[in-house]
Amino acid sequence: MRNGKRAWSFKRFLSSTPALILAVIVFAAMAKAVWNIHEKTVESADRLAQAQAALSDLEAHKADLQAEIGRLDTSQGLEAELRSKYRAVKEGESVAVIIDPADSASSSGPTSTPSLGWWQRALQWVGF
Repeated sequence: MRNGKRAWSFKRFLSSTPALILAVIVFAAMAKAVWNIHEKTVESADRLAQAQAALSDLEAHKADLQAEIGRLDTSQGLEAELRSKYRAVKEGESVAVIIDPADSASSSGPTSTPSLGWWQRALQWVGF
């Protein structure tokens, strides 16, 4: 009979207000833990997407650099790069600089000096 009384008191405890409050607290703690795991999963997915995008960009950059290296491995590519960057010439060659006539007319024509203010004129008069 003693076991029966314990079982009855345990059943009575389970249906009591303190047991209900304890169950709500345990449920809230578990729900909070599940929510935190959900948030971390979403954040991890975002970081993974960003990392994959960065990896894609880096792979494209790597392909560009490898193409540039392939171009510079040839004698024609190396010569073209030297000529474009450093204006290098071979022996017996000369460099010709071609100026656009429209640019030369505007740059070689008379230039107007900006009008000086009274302070600059005073300093110029004094000799500065």
